[in-house]
Amino acid sequence: MRGEDELKALLMLLSSVYANEGRAAGKAASAALVQAANDAGGFGELAEIPVPDVAITALAIDPHPEAKTIEAGLKFVRWFEPDKSIDNLSQEKGAQMRAAELLGPNGQFYHPSLRVGLYVQLPNFDYTTRRHSAEETYVQLGGKGWWGTHNDQPRQRKTGEIIFHPSMIPHQNVTFNDPMIATWRWSGDIDYAKYYME
Repeated sequence: MRGEDELKALLMLLSSVYANEGRAAGKAASAALVQAANDAGGFGELAEIPVPDVAITALAIDPHPEAKTIEAGLKFVRWFEPDKSIDNLSQEKGAQMRAAELLGPNGQFYHPSLRVGLYVQLPNFDYTTRRHSAEETYVQLGGKGWWGTHNDQPRQRKTGEIIFHPSMIPHQNVTFNDPMIATWRWSGDIDYAKYYME
């Protein structure tokens, strides 16, 4: 089936990312991604979807070693408008990001108790302090992002770095001249209604 190999390769790559996270929830996410990749009936009809240009730009900056695999898989990823799914996120902020939920209750592949997806942040955007009930792990896949918790000054992270946020810890991320692309995982209480902007 057209696109199945590319999307499967992306899922398997993300599985390896979370397998190396060093947390039980990361291993659970890794196993769920493998299961999705091997679910012959779960892919349905795949059509090539326009990839946000900003995602391709971000992948080319400090690129992940498997950037070509990521880019090929992105053509079959369904993106959503975050502010339409998360009530406490403004339309203004939502316009500065692109998001996809690969696994989850609303995901391309259904999972009842975790969410795994992709996130792109446009340049010159301060995704100001927020917190949520879910514990969260980001892994930067390309671009330039600065990350901070509480009132700490955000610091730049490199591609491949793991950024972990325990449940309800205030955190933020900032971009300057360049965009950033990352994968994200939510585990625990993954209800979008329990997301709060500071």
